[in-house]
This record gives sequence, structure tokens and C-alpha cells, in this order.
Amino acid sequence: MDNHEKQILCPDCETPFEENEKGKFICPNCGREETEVEREARLIEEAKKRLDEESKNYKTRSEFEKFAREDNERAFERKERIKVKAGEFEETATSAESGVLLKQIKQRRKQAQDSADEKRLLELIAEEEQMQREHDRHLAHEARERAKALRLEGQMPFELIIDSDGLVKMKFGRYPQSVLSDENMISMLDEKMSAGSFVRNEQGWFKFGNIMYAAIPANPYDMSVKFDNGEPIQRSKFYYFRVEPILWRVLEVRDDEAVLLADKILANKDFNADKRTGKWNDSYIRDWLNTRFFARAFTLDEQKWLKHARLDNMTTSHKLTKEYCGENTEDTVFLLSHAEAVKRAMGFSIVSEKKDVERRAFPSDYAKAFGAMSSQEEDYAGHTNWWLRSPGTTERSASAVEPTGKINLLYGVTQKMGIRAAIRIRPFPQKSNR
Repeated sequence: MDNHEKQILCPDCETPFEENEKGKFICPNCGREETEVEREARLIEEAKKRLDEESKNYKTRSEFEKFAREDNERAFERKERIKVKAGEFEETATSAESGVLLKQIKQRRKQAQDSADEKRLLELIAEEEQMQREHDRHLAHEARERAKALRLEGQMPFELIIDSDGLVKMKFGRYPQSVLSDENMISMLDEKMSAGSFVRNEQGWFKFGNIMYAAIPANPYDMSVKFDNGEPIQRSKFYYFRVEPILWRVLEVRDDEAVLLADKILANKDFNADKRTGKWNDSYIRDWLNTRFFARAFTLDEQKWLKHARLDNMTTSHKLTKEYCGENTEDTVFLLSHAEAVKRAMGFSIVSEKKDVERRAFPSDYAKAFGAMSSQEEDYAGHTNWWLRSPGTTERSASAVEPTGKINLLYGVTQKMGIRAAIRIRPFPQKSNR
């Protein structure tokens, strides 16, 4: 800040005051005089008026604008996420690496061919074919993601992100996610909470400054689970969680809808502890997603973009679970079915028993505080289980994705596991109103 910015301006003509020998402040332009006491009183009064005006303006802003502003301040760490336009889509690290490896193999094959080493040549031909398939798979993945981005770009007012793995994602809605770790801020919130200064909104959240927070006592899965910042989670201790924009993975874009899957596990719930059935149409989690989660995560403006439509629950289950399928439903928020979780067009492995990286998911700090487990295995450390809406192989079980990315068909519905919400939005609203 330069010296001019530090000077106090005259409220009448906005000319910097000058201090005379008697300690008074005089405007050289209009002649206004102030003592130091008068000046401080005026500045305090002006500050109060600005705060009152900002408060009035803040209350008149829509929820969507408010959270968009908060996101601009600090909603995501962008170290690993690159915001680009669809037309600037670049190759991912995986395809670049496989392309380099393929080129190296071809060079070694040529050397073996020149040296007439038949055994080595046959080995390299097989290795080249395998690497070519891997490279083609990476390129196909990029082509699918690029096509999604191109179809969505410009069709809706929500920010698209292409992450370092080439996956197209979108910010939409908001929910408590990251734990607050700043000790000074926690101390201030504790003080105001004790004094009863906070008024919770309909979602149960409260505002401090420009940020919305949720406060809950933690009930972790076990003592090994830690927040993303490395802090061990203490049972029954109250923590504050920042309400942040939800990041969604764009799974599929059709003519009348785009299917989105939450990038992280947002909550940790049982599938159906009361009725103990694996039928989605009669489940607790279906009711929770379409009532409480729906009302909390999306503003009225955002809800207009969501599509409420029929879900196929009877033919999308694994063949071993067909006898336990429930009826088809009409929902706005849902869980993926078994068939969708093995759909190549959505980016997943078509083999349910495969350790699929694309099916793995990390829980948010908020979900961990509600008991989401966090794997300690080195190859998939930090990942957790998440429910599918398809039934299991018994009446009281349901299907779920394991931390490895495999799909398990036998999880008891009374267990609490990760909730990875899915939604359908209308990318072309002008068509939806016909």
C-alpha cells in the first residue's frame, strides 16, 4: 500500500487531509477542519454505515451468488485441478506416458529386427501390442471426456473443470465438506457459539463473515481415520466444517440430460436399517437423498436445473440379485445402479470384480466425522466404501463399491457406508420446456 492510500480523504471533496502545526487536519481544497478525535469518530461512523450497507446488500443476494462468491475466495485447492475451456483440452499424463512408452518399445523392436534377434523381436511385438491397446484406451477416455466438455460448454452457467486425469467435472450445489483447522478462527467460533450469537438457517448451518459452517460432534469409524489435513478425529469432539460447492464428475451427456456423480463421498448412512430390505424403492437412503439432502444441497434456482425422472431399478441389477429387485422409481437424487457402475461409457471397468481406479472414491472430512471408513491399504489408501442402489444377493443386503474399486454384492443394509450422490441435470433447458 502506498502513502496516498494510507492518507485520510476529506469526506466533502475526497482530497487528502493535511496536518497543521496545531495537530488539526485541514483539507487544502475545501478548507474543512477536523481534530484527531473528530476524525476518528467520523471514520468509525463511516465504517458502521459501510458494514450496515454491506449487510443489507448481502441479505438481498441470491444463495447461488453468495456461494459463487465464497467459492472464488477459497472453495477448492486448485493445485491438482486445471480449469480450461473444452477446446483447450490437452492429453492427460496417462496418455502422454503410454505414448512415450509405445514409442520406446517400437525403437527397441526395430533394433531387435536389425540385429535379427527373433526371440527378442517376438517379445517386443507382444509388448507393443499390449501397450498399443493401453494407449488406445487412454485416447478413447480422453475423446469421451472431451466430447462431454464440448457438449456442456456454454449450455449452462456452471463452471466446468478438467482435472489432471482428464476427467470433466462441474461445480453445482453446496454441502459441508472440509474441516476447519485454523485455531484462531475456531476460537472465535467457539466464543460466539457459547454466547448464542449464531442463528442457524433452515439447513442447520450458520454464517460467520462470508462463509457458511456446519458444526457437529464427531463419531469416527475408528481411531485410525484422520481428516485430510492429517489431524486425528476425536470422538464426541465438536468440529466446524466449511459449506463448499460440490464437485461432480460428469459421467454421461445425452440429448436431454447430463448424469453427474459426486466426486467425493458426502455422507455416511445405512441403506435401510429400519425395514432391512435392499430394495431401493423402499429404502431409507432414497428418502434421505430426495428430501433432506435435496433441500440442503441445492438452492431453489439450482433445483430448476435438476431432472426428476424415472429410474430403472428392475433390470439394472446383477443377474444374481434379480429376485430381490424393487420397483422402478421416479427420483431427483439417486445412487448409481450396478449396471451404471460397470458402464464403459461412464468411464468404469465393465468387470465388477476388477480393482477399478475410476470407481474408487475418497470421503470428505464431513463424511469421516459421521463414520466413513478410510482404507489403510497402501494401493488404495484413504478410499472408502459407497452404496449402489441395486440389491444384494440376499433380501437384507445391497450392492456397494469397495475401497479397491471392486463391487461387492453382499453388504448388510444396516451398515453405515459412504453416500456418493448422483443427479441428472438439463443441459439444454430450452428443450426441456417444450
